[in-house]
Amino acid sequence: MSAVPTDLTQLLVRWKNGDPSAESALLEAAYPVLKMIAAKHMSERDRIAFAVTELVNEAYLRLIEQRQRPFANRGHFFAIAARVMRRVLIDQVRERAAEKRGAGWVQVSMGQAQYQGANEGLDGDQLLALDQALAQLESVRPRAAKLVELRYFGGLTFDEAATDCEISLATAKRDWQFAVAFLQDRLGRIV
Repeated sequence: MSAVPTDLTQLLVRWKNGDPSAESALLEAAYPVLKMIAAKHMSERDRIAFAVTELVNEAYLRLIEQRQRPFANRGHFFAIAARVMRRVLIDQVRERAAEKRGAGWVQVSMGQAQYQGANEGLDGDQLLALDQALAQLESVRPRAAKLVELRYFGGLTFDEAATDCEISLATAKRDWQFAVAFLQDRLGRIV
């Protein structure tokens, strides 16, 4: 995330206030980071019928619709971007699953799902299973679910996610441990 200019918050404020040059500057600043995050979520064997560029474009289009609800800062922008990217991916997977009839759920381990350690993205069935488990986690511990979303779908580090959640690094790590245990219980492990 350090590749994003520190003036992203100022660009967001200018964009919200209708500065015509701010939108293109915002796109230029955020697009490469969004593209890197998107690439991490897409496996080679299952491209979810989306190229990385298409995923980022769709997510960005949904983000610019957020002008009426302003972003507080770069952390807030990437938190919303993580949620939007998750929704775009899930919508696409559900659309594909509806076409297949009888698509089954697949178990996925948090080792596969962790953003920092994943070499390849999850396939569509695994992504749907993760989304369903995250929704369950959100009903039990919303902050832990947000932390997973920020780290996995948003690509934030522990420090960045803790700052966005307004919690200490130690609390973020405890929430992460709970989330990993919860999701492993719901999703099982692939050996």
